[in-house]
Amino acid sequence: MKKLVLLLLSLWLISCGEGDTIVYYQDTDPGSDGDADGDADGDSDGDSDSDSDGDSDGDGDGDSDSDTDSDSDGDSDTDSDSDTDSDSDTDSDSDTDSDSDTDSDSDTDSDSDTDSDSDTDSDSDTDSDSDTDSDSDTDSDSDTDSDSDTDSDSDTDSDSDTDSDSDGDAGPGYIETGSWHGCAWTGKDDLVQGQQVEAEWLSAGYDILETETTVSPLDFMEKSATENFCISGAVGDSHEAVALLGFNINEDEATADCSYDPDAVSSTGPPTVAIQENGIAVNIASNVTSATIRIQIQTENGNTNEDERWCLDLEVTGAGAADGVKKFAAYSDFNTKCWDDSGDTYNGQPISAVVFLVPGGVSDTTPYEFCVLGFAEGNSEADAPDGFTVNLTQEGTVGGDGGESDDYERAIVTVDSKEYIIQNNYWGAGSGYQTLHFVDNSFEITYFSGSSTGGGVPVSFPSIYVGQNGSKTLTTSNTDNLPARISSITSADTTVRWTGSGLDDSNAAFDIWFSNDNPPYGGEIYGDAVSGFAMLWLHKPGGRVPIGGSAIGTTSFCNHTWDVWAGPRGSSPEYPTLDANRPVISYVVQGGDVTNFTCDLKEMMNDATSNTYNGYSLDSNWYLTDVFFGFEIWGSYPVGSSVDEFSLNVQTN
Repeated sequence: MKKLVLLLLSLWLISCGEGDTIVYYQDTDPGSDGDADGDADGDSDGDSDSDSDGDSDGDGDGDSDSDTDSDSDGDSDTDSDSDTDSDSDTDSDSDTDSDSDTDSDSDTDSDSDTDSDSDTDSDSDTDSDSDTDSDSDTDSDSDTDSDSDTDSDSDTDSDSDTDSDSDGDAGPGYIETGSWHGCAWTGKDDLVQGQQVEAEWLSAGYDILETETTVSPLDFMEKSATENFCISGAVGDSHEAVALLGFNINEDEATADCSYDPDAVSSTGPPTVAIQENGIAVNIASNVTSATIRIQIQTENGNTNEDERWCLDLEVTGAGAADGVKKFAAYSDFNTKCWDDSGDTYNGQPISAVVFLVPGGVSDTTPYEFCVLGFAEGNSEADAPDGFTVNLTQEGTVGGDGGESDDYERAIVTVDSKEYIIQNNYWGAGSGYQTLHFVDNSFEITYFSGSSTGGGVPVSFPSIYVGQNGSKTLTTSNTDNLPARISSITSADTTVRWTGSGLDDSNAAFDIWFSNDNPPYGGEIYGDAVSGFAMLWLHKPGGRVPIGGSAIGTTSFCNHTWDVWAGPRGSSPEYPTLDANRPVISYVVQGGDVTNFTCDLKEMMNDATSNTYNGYSLDSNWYLTDVFFGFEIWGSYPVGSSVDEFSLNVQTN
């Protein structure tokens, strides 16, 4: 009868020695689901009025089935798929654990584990938000202005698949640390609530799992380069339960796919690489110091073979644990059964992945929240790095013929630890569409059709920017140091390189927004400069001029001489509380196009705050909120025009 009970229970249990784990190799598709439309646009009428009056408004509204054999003798068959699914796999393998070690529970582990689960992962993450933002900011001033924006954006979740390489889809989940490189991934056990676990076969009772393990996030698809690799959740009340954060260490970026992939569970890991030092130096932070954090190294077969993975408990406790502590894990201390060191000691075998995990306990769930700030091979804790090298080519397309969601599609990229947003911003045409192809902080117009609806309104303002641009979700606030009071800005260094093709009726220009308060617009979404604008035209088409009627003077800064226009912004129907008399000061470079431009924009701000042009100036107490560079397009055929580089670094005192 006992044998029958054992067999029946084995159909439910996935047994595993304490701390044995299920490894999921995952993938990261770095899309930039930026529920966000965009505009810093500009309309221009033929009547010398090019206001950034420009209706520059851009409201942004922008399985592992771990048949982990966990008999008390501690051994563990870890059948590891990446899919944490709660199938009812009938484990019927008959692997009679014949190790001669005498386990403390005196059971002769004879679980029969023929893992015949059919775990089909069928999640279908269909992003269906339809935030239709329908502002219709039709520039109603009587002059046909050439500034940028009458916009009727409709932000129907315009995420933009930022592919980080031309072949694979490595994305922001791909790391480099020393000579190691590969995808970061997460995983957990596949125990389900109500499942019998912790079977002490010769005792009277069998524990029931009350809480399933949770892990967030599943992958690092939306992580910026400046964010750490962190997971949080709770591990179920079982020694068989576990939550994992792993890193492959020998994976080619050109073919790596770091997005979550449940089908990878039955495959082996990336190729192994020989160790070079005496251990691994780790920089790790934990907000729940009661949770055990364990480091594990493994071969490419470590997800299915318990003899090819070795672990070691880290002590991430005490003062400073939440901010990060540096630890050294000597290879000589790793063991296949690190919870009691009864297994085999690691002996220098080549490894494929480094894993950080939280094991479960028998009686209660184990909450956890930890971040791996960095790790590398080394010889002491002093070798622990402060971060990873993220060396990605972020590439993708925004725009297309899919309607308003494509018209206002945006994508966020990170270059040299700075975030930038590329926006299609096709807002002023009666019909047609536009597409941009971007690589890092550059973009090219690859398709354009359509014409202006009249009144000097531009068809579009494809551009790259820093700031909020009317969004609370898709912003560069992690790295832009904005909003910044003009008087406190010590420098605002920018570099722009651009190439023009068919720009007979398009400019190439900066559009720069200012606000008299912080947060701008009382913390509400703003789709326009709140208090004033400045524009720098590096290319002026023959038939268009900025707002203000005619040039009213000249000035010099950033090694160039500029003609100056100034005039009022005009009303913004969707933001009726904004002053229609907001100043727009525009600078048009003399001497022809400047296609390679480096400038400290604080020089321009000093000019605009210390001089009064046509009765208009900027106020040094205002805040710089957004900086755009792109092409205001009224007509012609600008396909092939590109912003080849854009950067901005704002420093304050």
